[in-house]
Amino acid sequence: MVDCLSHGGHTEYLSTGFENTSSDVGDIALSIYACTWAYNGWSRTSEILEELENPAKSISRVSFTSIFLVNIVYILCNVSYLTVLSPNELIASPAVAVSWAEKVIPGLAWAMPVLISISVFGSVLVTEFNYSRLIHRVARDGLFMEVFSMIHIDQLTPTPGIILSAVLSSLLVLPSDVSSLMSFYGFLVWFWHGVDFLIVIYFRAPILTAVGMLLFSIFLVLTPLITDPVIQNFYAVLVIIGSLLIYFPFIHFGCSIPGTGYFNLFFQLVLKVVPHKK
Repeated sequence: MVDCLSHGGHTEYLSTGFENTSSDVGDIALSIYACTWAYNGWSRTSEILEELENPAKSISRVSFTSIFLVNIVYILCNVSYLTVLSPNELIASPAVAVSWAEKVIPGLAWAMPVLISISVFGSVLVTEFNYSRLIHRVARDGLFMEVFSMIHIDQLTPTPGIILSAVLSSLLVLPSDVSSLMSFYGFLVWFWHGVDFLIVIYFRAPILTAVGMLLFSIFLVLTPLITDPVIQNFYAVLVIIGSLLIYFPFIHFGCSIPGTGYFNLFFQLVLKVVPHKK
């Protein structure tokens, strides 16, 4: 950022950053969908407790350190963009980082896509690591098919969970519409966050924080449905209803699908996985 200012950046855009922007509550909710996921990496540690040594201390360190660093870095990054590019240039640019580099470090502009790819690759690895173990943990608790609770006999990794996570991720990106995907994903995430906060209130944890976050979740879930209902949100509602239709007969009442045992055995042999044991 200092380099941008020293090269005569357009600092006037910093004081007018919110001019000509929308004040519609629906647009505000969608904008939160579009940006909060980028700040949410710290939460992954709470979903891989079994992989951590001294999880209470590790989660505290990672949470506070990453929240602070990520917020500082992202804010400085956005400030640096606005000191070099105008708001119109930001909106029109197909790749903001490349447009920024072409003005600040023209000789290295070609490297920006490579650096971004490396950054994204790291994010993909963390996400895959997280969700595969989340599937593995859920299956071990009896909430998913047994084969997904198993680990590879040599690598000791949750291979079925890794494969399922990769398949679901590939299906989600098929429409190639990032904004629709964010709307769908954000709606589901904040719905279940709201359920989490409601449970926290039930267990009488610090009440003000939980109530505040519950109200915030309700705002993010209901506002887009009321102000600007889009098909992605209704798909998300169908996913929620579908999960309940699956949970009650097969988990709560213990019903089973004929052939599930053969399915588990087949993929156990193909993937060379065995039940997890501590």
